[in-house]
Amino acid sequence: MRYLAVLCVMLASLSGAVAQMTHEETVVRTAYAKLSFAVDINTAYTVALTNPGISPADLAEQVERKGLRFALSNFTVGNFSDIAKEPDEVLGQYPDGQDVIHTSVASATFNESNMPSISSDGATAQWGQGPEGRSPHLTVGQMLPIMEQESGVSPLLRYCTYTVVATLAGRSRSYRASFFFGEGDKVAPGDVVVALGGGAIAPFISHPVYPRVLLETSLWKNPAIRNFVLTTQRPETSCKAGVGDVCCDAEKLQCGVAAADVRRLQ
Repeated sequence: MRYLAVLCVMLASLSGAVAQMTHEETVVRTAYAKLSFAVDINTAYTVALTNPGISPADLAEQVERKGLRFALSNFTVGNFSDIAKEPDEVLGQYPDGQDVIHTSVASATFNESNMPSISSDGATAQWGQGPEGRSPHLTVGQMLPIMEQESGVSPLLRYCTYTVVATLAGRSRSYRASFFFGEGDKVAPGDVVVALGGGAIAPFISHPVYPRVLLETSLWKNPAIRNFVLTTQRPETSCKAGVGDVCCDAEKLQCGVAAADVRRLQ
């Protein structure tokens, strides 16, 4: 009984920690999770097109090997007004000449005879040389008008900073990054490694990531594609079916098609 009580306390603490995730952290985590899954979608689609007879195990291996994975930690959330006098470096890392991960949206359109075209978006990711940069040594308050102009979000009200470990093709890089929040649902990423120049993370903050080309075309009959969708589907009861977007676990940084949507195809 004593050990059971301790276990219950531990589980209650863990549940409380997950429940206390802020709105800003949830937005950040979901954006990275969607970008990661978008890369997987693009890999599954392109590999299945070039090698229709690929086995489920081989496709799964390629998706994982080419996958873009993230670990996020050390979140800090607050109002810009509270850090106006702080140096701008508190908001994250500046470009330093190290390699970055170039990401971009990859739109796919599948055409079949006597059938309407089906399109959906994935993403590509590859390592490349990053630019040199340095902090202008201004305060956050002095930088704010510049950030608003560059992001197109004004006024910027809140920030969320965090540590990222980004892994692609067996290589990893750790750095500090940030998201900026304006009124309503306006959000701007401040990640100089995977969102340099916007990248693919900005569109997926609000844009759906739904693999229609895998689900609503003859590709669904491919055993490897079916296995990819089935093994990544999200069974959470909170997932809403029929909304045209994937369901994401913000804590685990995993996305997939809602299980209810998959059942409709079987």
